[in-house]
Amino acid sequence: MIALIALLCGGQALLPAATTWQTDWKTAFRMARDQHRLVFVDYYQNKCQPCQEMESVVLRSPDTLQRLSDFVLLRLDLDRRAIPQSHRYAPPSYVIFDAAERERFRIDGGAHPRETWRGRSSC
Repeated sequence: MIALIALLCGGQALLPAATTWQTDWKTAFRMARDQHRLVFVDYYQNKCQPCQEMESVVLRSPDTLQRLSDFVLLRLDLDRRAIPQSHRYAPPSYVIFDAAERERFRIDGGAHPRETWRGRSSC
């Protein structure tokens, strides 16, 4: 987990020209296969306060967006999207998958965003 947080929270960087979040599982993984990239999945729910805090504190940060620019980004609203049962996580959770849909790294939800920012994983 510390490695991903370090990846996301590292030094100063320019904001990418455009950040496009996919919302469909199959589309995101097709893109990942075509582009030979990993998929960064943001599992959230609109009613989830920690999800909203992570969005405003971490995921909108120019440094974070720059570091995520090498990934296919997939944002899944757990209330609205059909997600394979084997790939469902409690929000907010952040998971990196390879293009074959194998989990490579995960940060499970529940931590306050500033604690996650510092590398802590529990409330």
